Amino acid sequence: MHPQVLAFTIVIAAVTTLAAGVIPAIQSSRTDIEEALKDTARGASSFHIGRTSRLLVMFEVALSCSLLVAAGLMVRSVANTVTMDRGFTTKNVFTARVGFPAPNADTVAEWRFFDQVAERVGALPGVQTAALTSGLPAADPGFDVGSFALEGQAYLKDTDYPSAREASVTPGFFDVIGTPMLAGRGFTDADRPGAVPVVIVNQAFAKAYFPGIDPMGRRLRIGGATPWLTVVGVVGNTFTGNRDTPMEPALFRPMAQAHTTFAYITAKTAAPPLSITQGVRDAVAGLDADLPLFWVQSFDEAIAHSLWYLRVRVMGTLFIIFGLVALFLGSVGLYAVMSFSVSRRSREMGIRMALGARGADLVRMILGQGARQLAVGMAAGLALAFGISTLIRSILFQVDARDPLIFGGVAAVLALVGLVACGVPATRATRIDPLVALRAE
Repeated sequence: MHPQVLAFTIVIAAVTTLAAGVIPAIQSSRTDIEEALKDTARGASSFHIGRTSRLLVMFEVALSCSLLVAAGLMVRSVANTVTMDRGFTTKNVFTARVGFPAPNADTVAEWRFFDQVAERVGALPGVQTAALTSGLPAADPGFDVGSFALEGQAYLKDTDYPSAREASVTPGFFDVIGTPMLAGRGFTDADRPGAVPVVIVNQAFAKAYFPGIDPMGRRLRIGGATPWLTVVGVVGNTFTGNRDTPMEPALFRPMAQAHTTFAYITAKTAAPPLSITQGVRDAVAGLDADLPLFWVQSFDEAIAHSLWYLRVRVMGTLFIIFGLVALFLGSVGLYAVMSFSVSRRSREMGIRMALGARGADLVRMILGQGARQLAVGMAAGLALAFGISTLIRSILFQVDARDPLIFGGVAAVLALVGLVACGVPATRATRIDPLVALRAE
């Protein structure tokens, strides 16, 4: 328990309770007895009593409207994260992080360690294929971002260089995550130090920088120190976790030619992925007992723990809860005010019915009174929702902050709930016996 949060909650609860009792007490102390008696005699006291209650109801409706819009936007965001085509599969994929805490001058030895880890993990029972990568798509940490230069292009300033996502991988990585090879070839054991430096680009990269031409054989340079890299393949796009550009241009280098200190071990398994954990630990310890294996989890868990997914999921859950609570309070408040109004106007209802008013007329009158409160609250709520949707735009995922379906759907739900809340007291008003109502006064 966080002491400050607990204290804040207690203070808010106490202040709310006191306010709920003090406000009616102040209203009662200011009541004009003569006006109250006249009002009661007319049988229409509800027109003067409960003005504050009606204002509170309109505020509750406005609040529930704005929170429900935010909840609707977040629900669509969460749904989009589940249903979108990420360009890779997470089912039965084991992941774990391993690396060298201190820089090692012998980069060849580090590469050989990673190469042997991939080989040993791939030989474990239940493992279909295994590979290593410097980053996992859509996970934390994911692919790096770096600038590059295309052969034949001139760049006057550093800011003129384009950038793309980049990662170094071992052969078989695209088979592990199920990303298809669209053209050319994948990496092989022949792509080692001393061989021709090569690179694989994704479809978005090829479309952006080699439009209308075959990217095979084209060359590019990453940063300023690397040699020219020859494009040997094109793979499908993968989601990187970027909300604004889900399928970003990306390029991949063989890990043997692109040194990395830390890497993810990935393995496609036939059984639950974490069932091979001990085997992977033994494989790493057999090569270097001093290197720990950490962040051991399935690919699904790695995605679920990533920052972009947590922001969408947590905020979505909070807004859904707040929206439903606000909807409940608004509907209960509207029902309470309308019920109070009907109970205070029983004599008026009796006179109206004695003079020939039909039940439908009474229902229409009461619904009209509730509809006005509902309309004012919804108008204010939709205006407030526009502001809230702008504030949460940064955590929405492939959803328009002004989505008309969400705004229209929330308005329809509130209208339906409001009519039900008003309809029950209105229906009860039609059952008033005129003789009983007049005799009671």
